[in-house]
Amino acid sequence: MSHRYRRTILTISAISLTLAVTFGWIMSVEFRENGPVAESGPRLSELVDEFRPPGRDEGGESFVPARDSQPESESEPWLSGRYVGAEVCGDCHDERVDDFIHTSHFHTSRLPDLSSLETHLVKAGELLETREAGTRFAMSITDGQFRQTGIQKDGVEGGGERVEGFDVDLVYGAGDFDEDYFYWDENRLFQMPVVYQNGLQCWTNAPGYMDGRVEFRRPVAPRCVECHATWVNHISGTMNTYQREKMVLGVSCEKCHGPGEFHVDYHREHPDAQQPSSIAMPADMSRSQQMDLCAQCHSNANKRRTPPFSYRPGDPLEDHFRIDLNNHPEEDHTSNQHRYLQESTCYQASETMTCVTCHDPHLPTKMARTLARESCSQCHAPKDCGEHVRLPTALQSKCVDCHMPYEYVNNITFDLADDQYVPIIQRHDHRIAVNQEASDLTRLRWLESQLDEESKQQAAELRQRLVEQKRNEADVYEQEDRFLAAAGVLRELLLLEEDEAAKSRLKSLLQTRRELDQKMAEGIRLIGERDYDAAIQQFEFVVAKKPVHAAAHGKLGLLLIETGREAEGIEHLEKVSEIDPDNGYGHALLGYLYLTKNDLQTSREYYLRAEACEPYNAKIKRYLGQIAFRQGHSEEAESYWRSALKIEPQNLEVLSTMVNYLTEKQRRVDAVLLVEKCVERTQGTEPQLLVGLADLYLLVGREDRAVETLREAKIATSQDNPQLLQTIHQMLQRLGEAP
Repeated sequence: MSHRYRRTILTISAISLTLAVTFGWIMSVEFRENGPVAESGPRLSELVDEFRPPGRDEGGESFVPARDSQPESESEPWLSGRYVGAEVCGDCHDERVDDFIHTSHFHTSRLPDLSSLETHLVKAGELLETREAGTRFAMSITDGQFRQTGIQKDGVEGGGERVEGFDVDLVYGAGDFDEDYFYWDENRLFQMPVVYQNGLQCWTNAPGYMDGRVEFRRPVAPRCVECHATWVNHISGTMNTYQREKMVLGVSCEKCHGPGEFHVDYHREHPDAQQPSSIAMPADMSRSQQMDLCAQCHSNANKRRTPPFSYRPGDPLEDHFRIDLNNHPEEDHTSNQHRYLQESTCYQASETMTCVTCHDPHLPTKMARTLARESCSQCHAPKDCGEHVRLPTALQSKCVDCHMPYEYVNNITFDLADDQYVPIIQRHDHRIAVNQEASDLTRLRWLESQLDEESKQQAAELRQRLVEQKRNEADVYEQEDRFLAAAGVLRELLLLEEDEAAKSRLKSLLQTRRELDQKMAEGIRLIGERDYDAAIQQFEFVVAKKPVHAAAHGKLGLLLIETGREAEGIEHLEKVSEIDPDNGYGHALLGYLYLTKNDLQTSREYYLRAEACEPYNAKIKRYLGQIAFRQGHSEEAESYWRSALKIEPQNLEVLSTMVNYLTEKQRRVDAVLLVEKCVERTQGTEPQLLVGLADLYLLVGREDRAVETLREAKIATSQDNPQLLQTIHQMLQRLGEAP
């Protein structure tokens, strides 16, 4: 085979994208060199990190977001317009914007404010001591920059300390509970390990970080940014790379009204126009469309179907996201008010009720909360309550207290100096309904405010009944291995009465949870070191303690197959989806396993189940494409591969397969267009794609475009990649260009 035939197009030396070889040869190379078979048997290790848990997951200067899967409409121009920011909206809607900047939504992400950070340092001090001896974090302001620094002893007596720190570039948090911090590493966004608790006025670990570890590299995925910012230009296929210069911070006007470019242009040209043009108006939308606006963030819409920031007001949310099926509130990713409101009696009895029936998103936070509490009277008079005549006068208007109790949520917890897995955030239960426990608690608080002996006696009896209810509820949760739920109930019990047995039980539950988390982290570390036997022991401990731990079953199943215990491994992988219907990890690994056995139909069935759980996973679509091709369904294979490249346009393995497939079919122009699209989606940041595109331009006789593209590749290539730079120089020289 000649040098011309061996020369790669997309990665010069790494991946076999060679236009002259046949597609069938490429497929065999993928399975032999990059596939699941090794000398010792099935090798599934490359899938260890295939499914990452969501974080707490186009356009450059033109600032035009992608709408790959949505048709544009002349009647809905905001679908393709640019975002302009609330400041521009304020040119015409100054009173509305002046109110809106005081809302919680507006402050969900913002630039650091040194005055508030200085106040935090005064109230909380400059140090967070962790539960691990020798590990601490220092907060400081130096040269106008707020900085977090982790200090960790190396564990050797008389040894030194490891110090790592970064300046804060971005802040999340509306002000009621935790304030989270982030930093940019070039264009990659990372979460910092320490947060400030506004209510407790102290520092704690950030959600997602285990207490006692100095780590600063938790990537901030697009799904996180989507709910804390209006828009940012995300680089397709990356975990946490964004073009941050024109980021629209906060959940602002355009989150509900759509990009404002054409609206602004129209009304600047027609200043006397009375009706709003070229903008989404939620008030004119259907009930489901209005609910979907809020459900973007206030639901368990965690698994995407389309590129980040593709959703536009008026779109069906299900077109863009798969809603998780989880039934355990302590495992919700968010507060999930959207689901719980829809389960409420009020919502089901109404044809018009939506979130904005009670919440005006335009009003300052304090005013909005007052109006929300009064909103029950829109439909209900106090006398309509069945308990009205039996309630003390002071309680007759406390609708929210009895029917929407304000509770601690256990899905987001923090470690304090003297406690762990502490639920700090409180939310109203949006399942509006008759809630006997909430009614009893409301009555108990009133009885305890009274001075007469009868009230005191009634309070004591009511308190004891509530304590017993909490104890029984904790029993049920613990039997179901729902340790955080049980711990949350015990915390509620301890607010009612001092109980040493409950304290001891709570401590034991939290220690069990800590042990499980540590074992999971250790097991994953051992996988990275390829110490599979030791990793198996960690995960076996976890599933023995908590048989419903889906992630542990997935990792254990993978390792058992890896070490030759296939039948046992399959049993554990099957349990993943049985335990957690939102987790496609087990299905994907089983699909991969049967692919190695050449059982294409069984492999396809498992991969289709995995795709139902993980609809925006490029690796799943890649393998579905391979299966379809090997079954003789080339058009279906092409469709899957194109879908994979929409998600990961820099996936060179899929792209090499597609280019070879298209050139084999004499569709060279299609191959050029495909790589051009991948370059566009990655916004010219991937030099290998640019080099590959230049090679394709040469193949179709466009030397001018090849030279231009190679110059772009040279600019995009890091000096840390001298081999690629040398290749670009050589190609330019062959084309008669000075490098």
